[in-house]
Amino acid sequence: MFAQVGELILGQLREIGAQLGGDLRACLGDRMAENDPDEVPASCQGAGAQTQDPTIGAYVVKQVHAGFQDTTIRTMGVAVLLLLFVLGLSFLLPREVRPDAEAVH
Repeated sequence: MFAQVGELILGQLREIGAQLGGDLRACLGDRMAENDPDEVPASCQGAGAQTQDPTIGAYVVKQVHAGFQDTTIRTMGVAVLLLLFVLGLSFLLPREVRPDAEAVH
């Protein structure tokens, strides 16, 4: 009896997982195709979005924007440091070209 109930529950969980997986794939695909990060695609506006607490949604949006800002600042910092490093290396180059007495081939 417990085996039958366990298999019934397992079957239902597999169905739910397959449905959620498909919904999640569609939502993520639509999110990636969306140009405006604040726009919520229709495939992402399911039952979960309606029962979600608005403070959680605001927190998620705040964290996404903060993550984007942190990543942008870090990337710009690395670019500036690399440019300064290359500028510093350029001072190691000789100031004058050595006269070439013989053409070496």
